[in-house]
Amino acid sequence: MKLPLRTVCSVLILFIPILSAAQQNPDTPESALVDSLLIEIPFESRLERAPKDIEMQFGQNPLGLPDEKNERMIELFADGFVIDSLMNDVATIFNARFNDQYADSLKSWLNSASTQKVHEAEEASNTLQGARRRVVRMYEMEQEPPAEEREGLILSLLNATSSVENAIESQTILFRSIVSAFSILSEQRTFSEAQIDGIVNNYRMEIENQMENDLKQQYLIKYYNLNNETIGEYTSFYESEAGNWLNSTASEAIKMAYKNASDRFVQSVENME
Repeated sequence: MKLPLRTVCSVLILFIPILSAAQQNPDTPESALVDSLLIEIPFESRLERAPKDIEMQFGQNPLGLPDEKNERMIELFADGFVIDSLMNDVATIFNARFNDQYADSLKSWLNSASTQKVHEAEEASNTLQGARRRVVRMYEMEQEPPAEEREGLILSLLNATSSVENAIESQTILFRSIVSAFSILSEQRTFSEAQIDGIVNNYRMEIENQMENDLKQQYLIKYYNLNNETIGEYTSFYESEAGNWLNSTASEAIKMAYKNASDRFVQSVENME
């Protein structure tokens, strides 16, 4: 049976956007490199860290919500910050901002021994064995504090990767979402936007005062077995033009992923009521 010409045209018109999108997003060397960056750099563990910390803190119900509401809030928080959605947002930013003039530098950096050693150490620190090793290394550092040169090297890495600023920004975004959710769910206290801003700003000032030292200690432990040369080479890349692009893109991607997740979480809490 032949379809009427009008029907055929209508079907073709419906499929044109899909075909166009497929043509605009083919598998290219650039998209393959972005995929490699998102796999080789431990983005998943980095993205999961801050939400897990929030879940642990507020799972104890420090805000005094009814237990049932607090449990549901934490469940919705976990749903909002599911890793697949976070990674999709990160990938979107990387693809939108990709600059092929840095492709060769990025490939070389990904394949370098120092990069692989640093990322392997980071991944290892997130395992159960890594948690056990942290206790041992903390004790060893108490007995024999790191040399001044070593501490300076770690601070250079923190600065080159904007780690302190990114951690503050990430925790602030997540904390704001929890305060907003509490305001929605609490039967005793609700906050205006101005009040939420004040609470979040106070929290930000509090963590700003301690973040650099906290991260310095974490990095000293995390990279305890890496020599200065390896850490120095890794840091040097982030001080290059390609490294600056990677750092700014990663920072923006993680911030956007957390903001989108926060919006999903708060919206789901509003839908509870």
